[in-house]
Amino acid sequence: MIGKQVSWIPVALGVAIVCLAQSAVAQSQGALELRLQPGELRHGVPQAFTFILVNSGGHDVRVPPPAVECDDLLNGAIRLELTFLPLKPGPWGKGTGCSLGHAGAPAVLDRAKDWKLLHPGESLSFPATKKKLLYETRRAGTYEFRAEYFPPDLTAADKQALRDAGIDFPHEKLTAGPQKYQWSN
Repeated sequence: MIGKQVSWIPVALGVAIVCLAQSAVAQSQGALELRLQPGELRHGVPQAFTFILVNSGGHDVRVPPPAVECDDLLNGAIRLELTFLPLKPGPWGKGTGCSLGHAGAPAVLDRAKDWKLLHPGESLSFPATKKKLLYETRRAGTYEFRAEYFPPDLTAADKQALRDAGIDFPHEKLTAGPQKYQWSN
C-alpha cells in the first residue's frame, strides 16, 4: 500500500507542474521581435534597411509607430548602429539624430486608439535609406550593422491604465543583428 501511495506522488507533482507551466504561458506578455532586412547593395554594403517589428507572441499587441533614427519618448524609436572598420586609417564621421518630445500629449488610452494592433504573426515595416539613417558607405572596409528598438517611455500610471484596459504594449528594448558587409569595388 505504501508503495502505491509513493508512486502517485511523482505523478501528482508532474501534473501540478504541467498545470502551472500552462498557466504561466497563458498569462505571459506578448513578444515583439525586431528584424533587420537589408535593401539594395552597392559595393557589397546595404544602401537602405527595413526594420520589421513582428508579434511573435500568442495574443494581440498594440504598437505605437516608432520614430526611425530619432528619439521619440512618446512612441518609441528605432535606431541603426554601425561599426565601421576601415581598410586604411582616415577620418570617419558620425551622424546625429533628432529628438521628439511629448509635452501636452493626450492621455495614454486616447493615444493607444491610434496604435497599430498586431495580431499574432503580424508585423509592421519601417523602411529607411542610408541618408535618413545617417551613415555613409564610401570607404573600403567592414560595415557591421545592428538595430535597436526602444519602446515608448510610459509612466507607471500609463502602464497600469493600459493593463487595466486589457491592452498589451511594447515593454522592452529589442535588438537585431549584427550583420556584416565587406565594401568591395
